[in-house]
Amino acid sequence: MLISGMLVGMFVSPAYAGTTTADFLKWERKSQDAFLQNSISMAGVIASQTDPAISKCLDKWYFESDAVAQSRNEEILKLMPEYAQFRPQAFVMAYIENACGRFDRN
Repeated sequence: MLISGMLVGMFVSPAYAGTTTADFLKWERKSQDAFLQNSISMAGVIASQTDPAISKCLDKWYFESDAVAQSRNEEILKLMPEYAQFRPQAFVMAYIENACGRFDRN
């Protein structure tokens, strides 16, 4: 399925190949926030085409307001050091699936 391929492609992009969460945590905060917002936005776009319940959850969970998005970024960044060996894309995917449900991998 094309959407599943897009989901996988989004989180294993060659642009970030080899980048670990430890590397990501060295970025400037503005870049971290942009990465998180872009990743969650793309997941929301994919969910809007594949699972409306996840899409609605992400809208409320992250995009309800700028203050909510910043709070979610803080949550994510605070937990990331415990998972320093993983890729930031995988961590974000796991985090949003924990919050809003698992994306279909078929």
